[in-house]
Amino acid sequence: MAITLAPPPLPDVVQPVAPSPGYIWTPGYWAGGPNGYYWIDGAWLVPPAVGLLWPPGWWGWSDGYYRWHEGYWGPQVGFYGGIDYGFGYFGVGYVGGHWRSRDFYYNRAVTNVNITHVRNAYVIGPEL
Repeated sequence: MAITLAPPPLPDVVQPVAPSPGYIWTPGYWAGGPNGYYWIDGAWLVPPAVGLLWPPGWWGWSDGYYRWHEGYWGPQVGFYGGIDYGFGYFGVGYVGGHWRSRDFYYNRAVTNVNITHVRNAYVIGPEL
């Protein structure tokens, strides 16, 4: 599908509280269809394996049209289009948390976790 119109700006969304330890936030995005763009909400997901993170999808301009680059589970989050999705996804890398052995530690400055339920949390960066 060739889309020549840029996707709309990302909406301001409120990240729901993580449902349980080990879940990782996958940000929402604009999907393209025959009638234009439509919004897909972000979601908390359990990674398919310990150590994996979610590099989000992004729209990029190439050969005269916008092309969607799918998100995927991978061992690191590098450059993914320079998009600031918030919640730890600021354009390059991921600061929403990190794996330490088999446990995921959340940066609660940018990730919405209930610290009475999720005990692996720390604060680095701006508050939510």
